Amino acid sequence: MVRTFISSLLQVILLAGFAAFVHATATNNNAAARRTAVCNNACKITGSQAYVAAVISHSDKDINRIPLAANVTRFENLNGGPYSFTANGTKSLKDSLKYGNTAFFVTGSAEPDGGLGKYTVFKNGTVFAVYRIKAGLFGLGFATSLVRERFDFTTDGGLLYNITAEAVTPSPS
Repeated sequence: MVRTFISSLLQVILLAGFAAFVHATATNNNAAARRTAVCNNACKITGSQAYVAAVISHSDKDINRIPLAANVTRFENLNGGPYSFTANGTKSLKDSLKYGNTAFFVTGSAEPDGGLGKYTVFKNGTVFAVYRIKAGLFGLGFATSLVRERFDFTTDGGLLYNITAEAVTPSPS
C-alpha cells in the first residue's frame, strides 16, 4: 500500500515536472518568435529614418531614437574616394553624429519637402536609403550632397549594426 502511494506520488511529480517543462519550452519559443517578428520592414525603415534625422539635426533626441547594436560600425566615402571606417560602437557613432564631421558639415535636409528621402527594403532585411543634405559650415549650406546609404539590421531584434554611406557633392540632378 505504501509502495502504491509512493509510486502514484512520483508519477504526479513527474507529470507536473513534464508539464512545467512543456510550458517553459512553449513560452521560450513564443518569446523567440516575438523577438524575431518585432522588427518588420516598417520597423527597419523607421530605424533608418531615425539615423537620417540624427544626421540632419545632430540632436540628442534624434540620436537616442536610433536602434543601435553595441558593436555598430559605419563606413563612408565621398565622391568615389576610398571607404573610411568612421564609427566603431554605439558611443563612437553617437559622438560623431553630435560632434564629428557629420555635425560640422551637415547643415540640414535638402529634400524638396524637407523630409528624410526614399527607402527600400531588400529581401534580406537590408534598408537602402537615398536622400539629399545641405553641406556647409557654421550652419550655412553651400552645396547639396546626394547620399546613398545602406543599413544592416540584426535578425533577432532589429538593431542597426552596420551603416555604409556614399555621398556625392555636388548632388547630381
